[in-house]
Amino acid sequence: MRNIKKRKFISNLVKGFGTTSMGITINSYVESDNDILKKFMKISENLTGENELDLELGKKYLEHLIIANKQNKRKIIELYSYNQNQIPESRRDLKKLSKEILISWFTGIVKVNGISRLVTYTGSHTWTKLKGMKPQGFCGGKFGYWSKKPKLS
Repeated sequence: MRNIKKRKFISNLVKGFGTTSMGITINSYVESDNDILKKFMKISENLTGENELDLELGKKYLEHLIIANKQNKRKIIELYSYNQNQIPESRRDLKKLSKEILISWFTGIVKVNGISRLVTYTGSHTWTKLKGMKPQGFCGGKFGYWSKKPKLS
């Protein structure tokens, strides 16, 4: 068995659990906005099944989710820890957040304080990932394109 130094052990312990003193929890490691964005994008990739999501669009979704609820920042970090595993039934808040993230990518809409806000119209997965679907008001091709079956890859 490999021995580790006391300082390293305590450092790892503090990073992993945070410090509690008189009922106040202080996180020893604060995630940067960039780290949270990376985690959000990884969560989004797993939820959508898409590996190359639009980073700028992801920033907008994340920004709106955090405006909607400041706790979503912490929840995104927690949700990331379940990234490859199933979220426990007891964590309905995380299940709800993951559903909101998925819905935002497919609709281009985020709810903030109960009000739907359009983040993107033409960039939502409804139009970009579903074959043969085009946004209203946008032409899908040359005249008569609709008379032919869409090519499915």
